[in-house]
Amino acid sequence: MTDRIEELPLDATHDPPRELPLPVLLRVLFGGMVSQMGWVFLGFGLIFVWIFVLNVDFSGPLRLLTRQVEGPGQVSAVEPTGFSEGGDDDTPGTPVYRITYQFRGPGGRVYDGASFSTGTDLQSGDTVRVEYAASRPESSRILGLRQAPVPMIALFVLIFPLIGLGMVVYSLKEGIKGAQLLRGGRLAPGTLLSAEPTSMTVNNRPVIRLTFDFTDQEGGLHEVVTRTAQAHLLQDQKDELVLYDPSNPEYAVMLDSLPGSPRIGPAGELQIDSPWIAYALTIVPAL
Repeated sequence: MTDRIEELPLDATHDPPRELPLPVLLRVLFGGMVSQMGWVFLGFGLIFVWIFVLNVDFSGPLRLLTRQVEGPGQVSAVEPTGFSEGGDDDTPGTPVYRITYQFRGPGGRVYDGASFSTGTDLQSGDTVRVEYAASRPESSRILGLRQAPVPMIALFVLIFPLIGLGMVVYSLKEGIKGAQLLRGGRLAPGTLLSAEPTSMTVNNRPVIRLTFDFTDQEGGLHEVVTRTAQAHLLQDQKDELVLYDPSNPEYAVMLDSLPGSPRIGPAGELQIDSPWIAYALTIVPAL
């Protein structure tokens, strides 16, 4: 294979600033495996948030902060909510019911309320004990029942969008770094110092920690570390290209580690294969 440094002399033609075409920017921001997986986790996780978390009963802790009053009430209606608890592929879960009721609060005023129960024997016309906040009778429940269909234990579903959010934030941070250096970074040849496997895998491929050193324009020696499951892209040449910030050479990235493998052409222009892929990569984040 022809040495890339010979193909691309590092002369003033390739000095920054460079124009950053939109396809290159989109590919760097959204093209990495971590980015796409993160958006998928976040998107699917938010579906569970909309279904469950927005229907979680958060009233328990609030009741501890306000004085509660009890009184009699009468059931108006009992209806299924569509939620259920327990069950598996072969056994249906126990339905969650919405039980509406009326009770008399301070001054004899009649209030309407709704509570939720996993399974119930209550029927319209039954008498129940109602618990309500002394300062706000509108906030009430049938004693022992919930004020929303889903118990707080369902908050565990937040783990999925939070994992996705963490992956998205990390990938966007790395993408912004790559975009900044593509626009304003200087090129330098980097020499591989070490390649060490990590405990992580991506699509059954081990993630490799690669360490390179390079010399900046002032003659200073620096190191740059990258982790990738496609280590062959950074080990196929004697020297690999490094992009670094001239004002802070420690802020650097390996050119071939950027999503989409952008290239710097003979006239210093940024190029990328299949630009249409860059636009396709925005579909998942948009959804």
